[in-house]
Amino acid sequence: TDCEELLVEIVQDKRVADEQEKQVNAEAQKIGKEAEEANAIATQVQAELDKALPVLQAAEEALNVLTKKDMAELKAYAKPPGLVELTLGGVMTVLRRPPTWDEAKKQLGDPAFMSKMLEFDKDKLDDGLLKKIAKTTQNPEFTPDAVGKVSLAARGLCMWVRAMETYGYVAKDVAPKRAKLKAAQENLAKKQAALKAAQDQLAIVLAKVQALKDKYDDSTSRKKALEDELADLEGKLERAEKLVTGLAGERIRWEASIADLEARMGCLPGDVVVASAFMSYAGPFPSEYRDELVKQTWLPQVKALHIPASEHFDFALFLADPKNVRDWNIQGLPSDSFSTENGVMVTRGRRWPLMIDPQGQAN
Repeated sequence: TDCEELLVEIVQDKRVADEQEKQVNAEAQKIGKEAEEANAIATQVQAELDKALPVLQAAEEALNVLTKKDMAELKAYAKPPGLVELTLGGVMTVLRRPPTWDEAKKQLGDPAFMSKMLEFDKDKLDDGLLKKIAKTTQNPEFTPDAVGKVSLAARGLCMWVRAMETYGYVAKDVAPKRAKLKAAQENLAKKQAALKAAQDQLAIVLAKVQALKDKYDDSTSRKKALEDELADLEGKLERAEKLVTGLAGERIRWEASIADLEARMGCLPGDVVVASAFMSYAGPFPSEYRDELVKQTWLPQVKALHIPASEHFDFALFLADPKNVRDWNIQGLPSDSFSTENGVMVTRGRRWPLMIDPQGQAN
């Protein structure tokens, strides 16, 4: 009954779990497609941004070779060359500082000036700032080669300003795609969170179903073990009944044997007395005289003394081992009672016997 109830519960819960699993898998496929679309947008955005990387890397390399000595050289100008002043003005514009020489000298004196440029957040280059930067970069003389002829230090700064502008326009072009990517990623994250919750819930249901299955399997195995044990016990009972039935006929014989043994045990005192006399004195006499001694002399005297003894005492049967007698017969001793009595006296007696044996039967 328990197994049947468990089976019904397993079927019901499995049906619920299958339906949930179907929904979760469908949602997972849908989210997988959305994730592929988001990844495609991200790849496209990154590919367009990567177009500006060579310019940025060249600018960063140019900045990395600048030293404090180069900065000091630029700062030392009381009246800087026009292209140097134009370059520093462009740098200040990018850094959202006043594009004046005084501000530039002030910034050049800052030990962290180079770090500010290298760590500048390029993604904050908006339209307004790009328009201001364009006022500098649109000057036909504002090129790395032209600036480098006046000052090598200013050449790296020029490259940096142009790189910032290039990246800014690229970022501006991909801004809608970035916004779309961000929205897609946020939506994807929400759906993935919902999917994770559904998967967790499904895992709980599946774990419950599995626990019920394990319990059902355990109950089934225990039921099978009990059924096997019952079948084994029934088989044993059936065999026992057959054995008891088969031995019922032996009961009468066993009861008769018990009664006979009890009677013989009661007669042991007299039988032992007669057997002792037979062992001690009957050896030299023939069979007829031995019978006469037992039946007409010793047994009447024993009974007269009220010593219980067997009515038909037989010396050979009383002291002989049937196995030994059979061995004697196999080796040539005749099977008559007289020869058996002689064999018993020879093997049971404590004194050396004198055997008159012309036939050679006492070997």
